[in-house]
Amino acid sequence: MRLIKKYPNRRLYCTGISSYITLEDVRQLILDGEGFQVCDARTGEDLTRQVLLQVIAEHEQGDEALLTPPLLMRLVRLYGDPRQVEIAPCLEQALDRLGVPPAPSGSGEPLPAMATARAGTPRPPAPAPGAGNLTGTFGQLPPRRRGR
Repeated sequence: MRLIKKYPNRRLYCTGISSYITLEDVRQLILDGEGFQVCDARTGEDLTRQVLLQVIAEHEQGDEALLTPPLLMRLVRLYGDPRQVEIAPCLEQALDRLGVPPAPSGSGEPLPAMATARAGTPRPPAPAPGAGNLTGTFGQLPPRRRGR
């Protein structure tokens, strides 16, 4: 599983490749089936859900939006409703029926390194050079853009 740190300036830093990445790079990780967790660089708080929502929001602004305004309004109405807990399992079952692959195992679970860092104990040793580097199209990151 990859560890991505989010800094106060909203930049994302992938520790596996020692480089800053974009939301599009996070999307590519998802498409490649890579497990990852996004943590606040200062506090260690898990920010994976927030970053995933940002990826969705970015793609919803384009011409190929998946979620229609009426559907989004219906979802908003469910927050605080007793039926809210029933929605995630139903959506997952629908995606299973459509053949959408599940998230990599372990996604969203705290990384051991972050848990030990929060407890103030030493981190486990770093992997050997070259071990765990990102592969596929994600391994070839585009040059960093200025002005973001």
